[in-house]
Amino acid sequence: MQTQPIMLPYQDQLLALVENRIASAVRGVEPDYLRSVLCYATRGGKRVRPLLTMLACGAVGGVEEQAVGAAAAVELLHTSSLIHDDIMDAATLRRSQPTVHTQFDVPVAILAGDTLIALAYKELQATPPERCDRILQVFSGAFLNTCEGQGYDLSLSLRPVVGKAEHRYMVEKKTAKLLEASAAIGALVATGDDERVKALAQFGYNIGMAYQVQDDLLDASAEEDVVGKSIGVDTMNNRQTFLKLAYSNSIDVLVSEHDSKQQLSVLIRRYTRKAHEALRLLPPTPARKYLSSLADSFVDRRC
Repeated sequence: MQTQPIMLPYQDQLLALVENRIASAVRGVEPDYLRSVLCYATRGGKRVRPLLTMLACGAVGGVEEQAVGAAAAVELLHTSSLIHDDIMDAATLRRSQPTVHTQFDVPVAILAGDTLIALAYKELQATPPERCDRILQVFSGAFLNTCEGQGYDLSLSLRPVVGKAEHRYMVEKKTAKLLEASAAIGALVATGDDERVKALAQFGYNIGMAYQVQDDLLDASAEEDVVGKSIGVDTMNNRQTFLKLAYSNSIDVLVSEHDSKQQLSVLIRRYTRKAHEALRLLPPTPARKYLSSLADSFVDRRC
């Protein structure tokens, strides 16, 4: 019997599939203590990346449910990176609850992060066999980029002056490349059409950059109980951010904090516009329409 496409509204239905898939993956882990840590670590979150993966599948004519394993994989990778980042940043709050290393301890948090990566690769085994190697290649590349991005983030924090090109390269690797891969993998579940896969990859990259610019603004001005994570961590750890560069001589113009934030708002909209341009290469579908709305939601997000 052929699986019927998921109809609108997408978000709740798609996210329910992802939640169930992640819960099922975690349920098979031993021992009980490690499993309980993983259950804790995988609760909550906006689930932007898995949603992107499933919508990308639908946008190229696939059935969104076919991409649920791949969607779970990208979210497991993302969650693993958050656990490890929080340890390195000494952050105490994530997803409106104590960070994993705070709730338990550092050794088990490291183990939990590693276990999530193993589970992610298991989930990718459910992708179409004719394109599984290509999907694994994209996923492994995103994994490496995430690690390298964190490495650049740490190394740049040790330097007194950082150029905006160096900072952008770090953001690409640490944030944008995983969203780029999330969209590309979703498309690859449904098609081997290089042009459509590329278009969705470009969409993912640009919303990833927009997302990080807004994230830097929130880290500087939002409240913890609104965003659900530790605020001011970037400043405390001397991390390079879009806001910090906009407010320094690193961009060759010294401006006020208000003007800096205005510059970043323009930058967010520029990346969002490029994301919309990439979508125009795809046929009109409900999934494409929702991807467009997803891009717009990043412009003024508050959490």
